[in-house]
Amino acid sequence: MSNHGTNPKTRGALINEQLAALKQIWTEDEAEFHGEHINFDPIFAWPKPVQKPHPPIYIGGESPAAIDRLVNYADAWLPRAHTSADDLIRVRTELAERGRSDIPFTIFGAGRKAEELDGYAAANVERVTFLLPTRPEAETLATLDEFVAAADPYR
Repeated sequence: MSNHGTNPKTRGALINEQLAALKQIWTEDEAEFHGEHINFDPIFAWPKPVQKPHPPIYIGGESPAAIDRLVNYADAWLPRAHTSADDLIRVRTELAERGRSDIPFTIFGAGRKAEELDGYAAANVERVTFLLPTRPEAETLATLDEFVAAADPYR
């Protein structure tokens, strides 16, 4: 992290300001931001994103800092694959208590076991994705059929 110019001790505060500054740039005709880590006088940046108010910001992680970032800056949550249903429900409850019951959850690289998928459904996960390995055509088509069979009960 240090090799890339980011102090590990202030990385969380830095990303928070970067997200806040991006939102300003994306949504304001004349954006201005003055923080501890990010600081710029009025600027103009065009074109603006087509998505309104801006492209969705997905936050990953389950730490208290990640959940705070989710509450304050995010449009969606991308927890780690195989995060337990209990943890998903706990975070959804915490978000609701903090006024953010509107945040959709997406699981990236989920397994295909029914118990895991049932847990995602119980936690009101909006989107589950599977990883498709590169294989010969016949194996790929068979894997896609397995994905359909795994996902079909939840459509």
